[in-house]
This record gives sequence, structure tokens and C-alpha cells, in this order.
Amino acid sequence: MPTLMLYPNKENPSGYRIQDKALKVNICYTSSKYGDLDNAKKAADADMLKFTAIRKEFDKAKKRDINRLFNVNGSVKGLVVRSRVQSGVLKFDLVAQISPQPGKQIKTSRRIRDYDFDGAYLDIQAWILSKMNIARTDHITAAFKKAERFHKEQFSRCKYR
Repeated sequence: MPTLMLYPNKENPSGYRIQDKALKVNICYTSSKYGDLDNAKKAADADMLKFTAIRKEFDKAKKRDINRLFNVNGSVKGLVVRSRVQSGVLKFDLVAQISPQPGKQIKTSRRIRDYDFDGAYLDIQAWILSKMNIARTDHITAAFKKAERFHKEQFSRCKYR
């Protein structure tokens, strides 16, 4: 939540400051700009209510299933294509590392056999949804479809190194 504090320190304040790291907000209300410390406090209190409402919406959006699964650019969170040489043969894996609950991470990988990306991608989707306790909806399926293009590009770049 946004924090209202004295600025620059408690002993000798020259204004107030609102700070919220999640929203990337850091605004100063100095007494030189607002006339005195009381006017700066009133202006800061008015903006504090706005930032508190914005932060509540931000927290709600963060908890939505679609936002737990996908990055802002549309790719699946924690899903990457990895290549490695095993017994002299180049092999490809889809690797998913997710956080089903805060402080706990789990990881799995699916081998992309015979360049069958689609089968591995569907399998890893089902694993991610089951571990995150999220039901598959039309909206989530469509988002996975869009994200597939991103991960296929990653696979094709990995394939021709």
C-alpha cells in the first residue's frame, strides 16, 4: 500500500512524500511548493486516497488467473525452450518453472521429440493449469494460443544455433 511519510526526515521535515514500490510512485509535496507544511499535508492526503484506490485495483488484477499465467508481452510465465547436447545429439526441452503459492517454486520439463512442439506445449499447459489450480476457460485457451507463437519462435531460434 502507498505510504505517506515526512520528507526528507522526521527531525527537520520540509514536506511530505508518497511512496509505493509496486506502483513505482515517489511523489514529494514540499512546503516551498504548497506554501506551508499543512497545505502540503492536505495535498498529499488527497493524492493518497487516489493511490490507495489504484493500488487496490492493482492487487485485484495481480490475483486474476490470466495475470498469474501470462507476462505482459503475452508469453507464459516461467516457460522457456532449452537446448542441450546429450550423447552427442542436440535435444530440446520445454521447461516450466512456476510459483503456485508464494515462496514455493516447482519445475518440470517436457522433451520435444521429433520436433513435435505442439504435443509438448499442450502437455506443459495441462501441467501448469493443474499445479496453479486454474480451470481452463476459453479466454485462457485463447491466451495460450497467442503465447504459442512466441514460444515457437524461441524454439526455432534455439533449433538453428
